[in-house]
This record gives sequence, C-alpha cells and structure tokens, in this order.
Amino acid sequence: MHSRLKSLALTLCASSALASFLAAPVHAQDAAMAAKIEKLEAQLRKLEHQLAVQDRRERATAAEVHKVTVHPVNPREHAGRVGGASPAHNYVPVEFGPDHSLRAPDGTLISTDKIYYKGLTITPGGFFELDGIFRSRNQASDLNTSWGAIPYGNVATGHTNEYRLTERHSRFSLLVEGDINKDIHLGGYVEMDWLGAAQSANLNQTDSFQPRIRNMYATVDFKEYGLHGLFGQSWSLMTLNAHGMSPRKEQPPMVIDAQYVPGFNFARQPQLRLVKDLGKDLFIGVSMENPQTTFGGNDPGNIAYNITGGSGFNNVNKLSLNNIPDFIGKVAWEPVLGDRQIHIEGFGIYRNFYSYNTATGVKSNVTGWGGGGGIIVPAIPKTLDLQFSGFAGRGIGRYGASGLPDVAIQANGTLTANPEVMLLAGAILHATPTLDFYVYAGQEQQLSPRYSFSSNGTPYGIGNPLYNNSGCNIVGSSLCSNQTSSMRSLAAGFWDNFYSGSFGRLQGGVQYSYTQRTGYAGIGGTPKADTSIIMTSLRYYPF
Repeated sequence: MHSRLKSLALTLCASSALASFLAAPVHAQDAAMAAKIEKLEAQLRKLEHQLAVQDRRERATAAEVHKVTVHPVNPREHAGRVGGASPAHNYVPVEFGPDHSLRAPDGTLISTDKIYYKGLTITPGGFFELDGIFRSRNQASDLNTSWGAIPYGNVATGHTNEYRLTERHSRFSLLVEGDINKDIHLGGYVEMDWLGAAQSANLNQTDSFQPRIRNMYATVDFKEYGLHGLFGQSWSLMTLNAHGMSPRKEQPPMVIDAQYVPGFNFARQPQLRLVKDLGKDLFIGVSMENPQTTFGGNDPGNIAYNITGGSGFNNVNKLSLNNIPDFIGKVAWEPVLGDRQIHIEGFGIYRNFYSYNTATGVKSNVTGWGGGGGIIVPAIPKTLDLQFSGFAGRGIGRYGASGLPDVAIQANGTLTANPEVMLLAGAILHATPTLDFYVYAGQEQQLSPRYSFSSNGTPYGIGNPLYNNSGCNIVGSSLCSNQTSSMRSLAAGFWDNFYSGSFGRLQGGVQYSYTQRTGYAGIGGTPKADTSIIMTSLRYYPF
C-alpha cells in the first residue's frame, strides 16, 4: 500500500506540473484551469499526509512486534508443554513480510492465532456447549450428577424421571505467557464455566447462573534447573496426568457428566506446588493443598467439627475445622517400550482432621492418609489407549467423584477416618481421526465400618448394624440410615468432530451410564438404588 501511495503522489505531481506548464501560454488567467490546479494541489497535500500517517503506524507496529518472543507450538493446544519437560524457549525476532504477514527472519510464516501484547503471548480457549440430560431417578441435578445421593426407594422423587437442557458447562479460558529471560518462563491461566448456583439463580425465567472458577493459577518455570512452580487453584496434584506433571495435561474421563464417574479421584482447589524434572522421562512433585472434611454418622451434640460460612462464603454451606493443609507427593515415569510411551505415576497424601469436644474441652487431631497411582498405555499406538488408576487409604472420601465421607462421628464426640478404596479402568478407541469411543468402569468402596454406641445403646458412626433401614423401600418413610457403602458405575459414549477448520471445531457426543449405590446392612436389610443416565452434548470450539 505504501508503494502504491507513493506512485500515485508522483503521478499527481507530474500531472500538476504539466498542467501548469501548458496553462501559462494559453490562458494564464483562466479561472477554470486555476481551480483544477488548486484541486490537484489539495489532493497532493492529502496524499502526503496519508503517507506520513502510514509510516508512523508501520514503525510503531514493527517496534511492538520485535518485543515478542515467539514459541512454535500448536495454536489449537492451549496446554503448552508435552511430557512435563520444560518448553524450548526460542527467541525469534519477527517482522512484517511484503504481504504484511508476520514472519521470522528466515521467511517462516508465524501463526497469528495467538494474541501478542507487550511481550506476552495470550491464548484464548474454551467452548460453547448445549447438553441434554435424562435420568431415570430424579435428583434435581444439573450436568454434575451427585453420585453418592442417588435416592433410595423412600424418596418420592426417586420414582420419577428427570430431563433438562443446560448450557452451563460452556467454558472460557485464557492463557497468558511471557519470558523474563531465556531460562525463566512465567504463565497465568484462568478457566471458568457457569455451573455456579447463587441463591438468585433458578430455571423459572432467566436462569441467571453466575460463572464459577474451575482453574485460576500462575506458573513459573526455571528451564536451567528443571523446576516448575504453581500457585493458585488447579487440579490436585494427585489427579492422573496424561504426560508428566504439567498443568493442563490432566487426564479426566472423557464423559459428558461434569462429576465424571465414580472411581475417579480428583479435586480442583487452591495449592502451592513444586515439580522437579529428573530427566526427560522422570518427574517428582510436592504440593500443599486446601483442606476440607466431609462427615458421616449422627451428631451426638457435644462436638464442634464444622461452622457456618462467614464473610465471603455462602451461609448455607458448612466449613470444616481444619488446622493444617493436605500434603501430597507424586512421582511420574514415562518409559518408552518399542514404538509406544507409557505413563506411570504414584502418589501419597497426608491429612489431618480437627474437632473440639464441648463437654470435655479437649481438642483432637485425627490423621488421614492414602496412596495410589495410575497408568496409561497406548495398547495400539494412535488407535487404542488403556488406563487404570487406584487410590486407597483412610479419610480420603472427598477426593472421590462420589464424595463419600472422610470421617465418622462417634458417640463420644471423636472422629475416626474411614477406610476406602477407589478404582477406575478405562479404554479409548480412536476409530477415525475425528471419532473417539470410550468406556469406563469405576468403583468406590468404604471398607470396615467405623461405629460405636452411647451409654444408652444409641448407635453412632458409619455402618452401625443397629441403624434402622426398614423403611428404605417405603415411599415417604424416614426409617433409612441413608449411608453409602459402595458405588459402582459403567459409562460409555463417543465424541465426533463434525467440522474442524479455520473457523474452529464443532463436536458432538452421546453418553450412557449405569450406576448402583449400595448402603450398609442394618435393621431391615441392605438398601440399594440405581440410576440410568443418558447425556448428549454439542460443542463449538472457536479457538
């Protein structure tokens, strides 16, 4: 454009000079000709001004672009790093090509799918989603099924179906990255959906559901030392990763359900994390994460173990009386066997549960602990992936998708950590480049019951055989302990990419799951409940 403007200016100058030369000997005082000359001169001044403005804009833009550090990554993958290793930070000065495209000095075209601002690389992400939900047992739940609350037969609504549409799982994310120097990389990531539910939100007319935080954290990577720090809210370090221990490389089940599937152990919570690369295939990490405790059993009335939420919290919710964080350590190894890379990891957790006996004035601390791990194997590279994970310990219930209780309240006001095992197996078939099928089988099992009796014989704790279950199958009856011993689930479905191109990606999926809830045996028998769920999803990924 610059060269065309110059050519046009020269042409006008020559035309003006020629017109002046011819006009002088013929009609020096010709008013019409003078007007034309004046008009040409005005156009020339206007073009000269446009040239000056264009020059200033190009110089300013070039100056900003040269501040940018370009990372040659796939613009569709907001995850950033693969395999947990530090990214290769290549400092590449960039410039405009003849066609005003962004290019490196060697002429390589640089993707403009990202946003560059003052040396920062900004990558938007997320999707628009509409889901359909059908449940054979009505739980009045949105996309996140409350697995541990599948109603027994005494709940009237448990005999009715449930159907709704929801857009609330739509998601927005933003990744911001920059380099202090060639060895230190900073990043910030935020990811939100609309599954928050303030008291003002309802389905009567305008819905009005507010955004909620899924992830919001900052990272710092020291390439020279192979160290990676994270602070903020992210997936718990114990969550199974697809590669290494890098954030945004977690491996949640592919299901549509926002509460995933029983047997999957996870949390998203505030934490302070440090990961060390011990090589290209070995990683070790530790994290200090936000504590919270879930409870089971009757309240004897002489123990303080939680409190109503105060400033900054919804007063409908209870906060447990924790006094130290949850501590998690993890090791991941990625050996290469033939033409495939296997991901193996193991972790351990230490927890503490805190209470105060109002009758004796004694504060008590109860220890919780656990260990587990997972493995992902490409059984047929690029075609069939298999995975398995397990987690066992005491006081680990809230880290399972079913949200079973961590501790049981006993007759004397003390807490006991419940023993539990979680297992999950899955298979993903990449049938075509655009079509994936999946199946998951999971279980969460609370083991030996923790119970006691008061001096007058009143039962307390978890799984007490004197709890009355005689009304668990009678509609409207209150004679049901409503406790859970185990959850078993089978889920299967598919995702298909209908369109993928320069305008983003359009994806649809269908999922079916069958889940069975089993209670502890008591007077009147062992209560059971099950539910069948069908979910559909349509997503548009614009970025």
